[in-house]
Amino acid sequence: MGGSLFVLGVLSLLLLAMVYVLSLFFPENEYLNQLKGQKYINGFLITSLACFGLGILLRIIYPVKKMFKNRCKKCNTPIPQGDTYCTTCLRDMKYYGR
Repeated sequence: MGGSLFVLGVLSLLLLAMVYVLSLFFPENEYLNQLKGQKYINGFLITSLACFGLGILLRIIYPVKKMFKNRCKKCNTPIPQGDTYCTTCLRDMKYYGR
């Protein structure tokens, strides 16, 4: 989810930059000047910046959230905080010598 929002924000910001640069290189083009002057461009800019920011925030938060998950690494059962493996997996590792 965070990666998708990040890519959507970057692509929309690139699209806005492309419209602005093209309107500078081709000032006689009426379509680009109308597009640059519309009030919807400001809303699109705010939305793309919000997507970009949320994408970065979610990409930072997701790995941190995974660290505090308290599940066994082998069988994914809930375990007490601070443990790495559940008691069943610990017994199996001692029995098989892993």
